Amino acid sequence: MRKYQSFIISPEDIKVEASRYETPEGRRMEQVTVVHLSTGIRASKESSRSQVEAYNAALMELETLVV
Repeated sequence: MRKYQSFIISPEDIKVEASRYETPEGRRMEQVTVVHLSTGIRASKESSRSQVEAYNAALMELETLVV
């Protein structure tokens, strides 16, 4: 899976926070929060597959919130 690159938000204008936890059923979950530094808007997504998948989804959501 490829890491998504935004044409709207520059990489220098975002902060990425990542964490991992396990569900009561034993599934490993990745949670990524992307913060737009200029506006303070945050988007957070979870994935049971990979951290990159959660990052891509969060950044795409952030684009819709910022525009």
